[in-house]
Parts: sequence; structure tokens; C-alpha cells
Amino acid sequence: MNLKLYLIAGMFLAALSSGLSAQIGTGQSMAFTDGRGNPKAGSVDPGMVNVPVLQTNVIVLSIAQADITAIAVDNVGTAGAADYTALKLWDDVNGNALVDPGEALLGTATGAFPASFTLPKAVTITSAGATLLVTVDVSATAGVGETFGIRLDPAAHVTVSPAMQVGYGPITGGDQAVNPIATTLSIVTQPAGAVSGSPFTTQPVVEIQDQGGRAMTGYNAPVDAAIFTGPAGATLLGTVSVNPVNGQAVFTDLRIDLAAAGYELRFVTGSLSQTSAAFDVLHGAATQISISVQPGGAQEDDPLAPQPVLELYDAAGNLCATDSSTVVQAALAGGSAGALLTGTANVAALNGVVTFTDLSVDTAGLAYRLDFSGAGLAGASSSQFDITAGPVQVNPGSDDDDDDGGCAVQAGGTHLWLAAFSMMMLTALAVRLRRKQS
Repeated sequence: MNLKLYLIAGMFLAALSSGLSAQIGTGQSMAFTDGRGNPKAGSVDPGMVNVPVLQTNVIVLSIAQADITAIAVDNVGTAGAADYTALKLWDDVNGNALVDPGEALLGTATGAFPASFTLPKAVTITSAGATLLVTVDVSATAGVGETFGIRLDPAAHVTVSPAMQVGYGPITGGDQAVNPIATTLSIVTQPAGAVSGSPFTTQPVVEIQDQGGRAMTGYNAPVDAAIFTGPAGATLLGTVSVNPVNGQAVFTDLRIDLAAAGYELRFVTGSLSQTSAAFDVLHGAATQISISVQPGGAQEDDPLAPQPVLELYDAAGNLCATDSSTVVQAALAGGSAGALLTGTANVAALNGVVTFTDLSVDTAGLAYRLDFSGAGLAGASSSQFDITAGPVQVNPGSDDDDDDGGCAVQAGGTHLWLAAFSMMMLTALAVRLRRKQS
């Protein structure tokens, strides 16, 4: 079996030599022909390496061997130096137009076309022939649609030692066009106009772009949004995963529940990600009253101690820290019938805080409370407190027929009791003196 193969191979080489001799003349010469695996037209992705772009068979005639000391290739396609990182010349021992393990790298080339291979040592070609393979490492930023049509013109781009005629060719591989791939996630519309609990007035739009900065119109993998920077406990609400249409993911109802400054959103699809510009989430309109300091009891007509302090919150539970206009009214409830609340009962918020300062109740009683209300606000009621009566006073000059010497008892200080007692003693002394004189 092996003998048959050798005989067939010998006949092929003899025929090849005869045909090549007829084309390039007799005498010492080196001939290049299309390899049986010379690549057909196809496509490549940016970043691919060792992509076969040209295969050629080489043989020397009328001499045992010769050395290739210089070789270059040209490109009849549109790709330029920026579209590839390296061309490589291989000894394609297996002849399958693939880089197999153990096959030797003969040289590399970079730069503008025609690109000359740097050969660490001369490439020896014998009368038995050899198969050479050229591959390309495609740049990660290779232009979409650019093509590699690698061509070898032996007469122009091959130098042989000893000097001899180099013929046949040129040989050209099929065009390999650069495919578009998703390389960048770009935020074309930044999120803005955020109020806690409500959809952003400006919703983000994210575009998937190829290596040329163009929208990947066929890309349809979902784009996911999440909070990247923000306070603990904050939640991004709405539709947080969107499938792109014509290369753009358009978000429509994103919102954040907690008011804070300096939020950032992170958008992710596949291995690509992008972070938004920082933005603030403002609190909404005040809708809730929270009593941070409950009112305390007091004597009738004295200021409540402590005075009530309120905080205003929006529907999402955020302190309305910039609200300095909402007015809250306090009203008296419970306690004694007919009692009146005095002092400043209508107070405007300051940075979301409503502070009362001089509220008092004019009548003693138990289980009073204060009810708070305001436009657009859910009402709130305080805990209960008591109002006590003031101290008793004694005023002279009463017309009562008591044994108090004509003194009346009413609210007042202790010194009035002393005065009444002194008057009683003086009256008794005067009575005794009149009796003695009589």
C-alpha cells in the first residue's frame, strides 16, 4: 500500500515538475502553486488568531534544495495594518490548511502591505516540495466589512538562495470579511429627573455598538440595569431587563424608592458593561406626618412641656428634607369640654420639620390630645396628656360671712395666706382692747 502511494506521489511530482518546467523554463527554479486547502471566501471575527488566509505548495526543480531568504505577501482586500496584529508563515506539514500541534512557525509579519515576513532562519525547500500556510491574527478593533485577500506573487516577493528563477502564481486566498461584534455598551441617554417612587422623567437608553462604533442592529441579548452606587437598602424598581431593538435597549419605567444624592446605575449585557453618570433622587411631595416629639402636660395656660415636633415624609417614606413651605395645623381634642388651645397652632415646615413653640391649654382636664393636619397630608394624633389646675390664691376684701376675717380664697401665692392670718390676729387684738376699755 505504501509503495503505491510513493509511486503515485512520484508520478505527481514528475508531472508537476514537467508542467512547471514548461511554464518557467528549464534549469534551476522554484515554483509556487495553489495549495489544495487554499481558503475560500469567508468571514472572521475581530480578535480571532491563526485564521488561514493563504496556502501554497512549493517545489524546487533541477536542484536538490534551495532556501527562501525573504518572502512577503500583499492584500487585494480592503484591510490595512490597523485591522490585524500579525501575519504568520507556517510549515503546513499536514497540508490541511490548519495550524496543527507541532507545526513550525517560520516567520511573522506586521505593518502595511506588502508585509514582509521576518524569518529567523532561511526556509529550506527540497525537490520533495513543501506546503506553506499564511494565517492572520485579526485586530480586536478590525473594521466591520474589511477584507483580507492575501496574495503571494512569487516573482515579486520571494528571494531564493542560490539565485534562481522563481515562477508560477500569483496565488490568492479567498476574501475573509471582518464580522461586526459587540464591543461597547454605550449610554446614549443618561437617567435624570428622578423623584423617589416615581419613574425617571428621562429614562436611560443604552446602545450596543460594534468595533466601528455602529449600533449592532441584530443584537437581541437582554440588557440588565441595577444600582451601582447608592445608599444601603435602595431598590431599583420597574422593568430592569430590556431586550434591545435595532441595537438599543430603551428603558421606560425605572424608578428608585429612596431619596439620596449620587446614584449610579450599572448596565450589563454579556461581557459588556457601562456605568451611568451620577444623578440624584429627590423626595416626593409630603404626604405623611410623623410625630418625633410628643406633647407633654402642663398647668392650665402654661406652655406644654415638651412642645410637639413633627416630621414630614413622602409616600415612599423619605424625609422631605427640602420642604420649607407645607403648613401643619394643630387642634385640641379630648379632655374637658370647652377647653381651648392657645398659641401658634399653624406652623410651616423648615427642611421637613414642623416645630411648635408656644401651645397651651386653658382648662384643666385629663386625656387631652393634639390632632395634626395639613393640605395633602394624612392626619396624625398625638399621645394623651393631662392639664392640671393652677395653685389656689387668697384675696382680701371678700364679702363672704366666713370666720376668715373677710378674706376670700382663690388662686394665688402662699404669702396671701400669711397676710390673711395677720389680719385675723390684728382683728382679734383690737376686739380684746375694746373689751378692756369698756
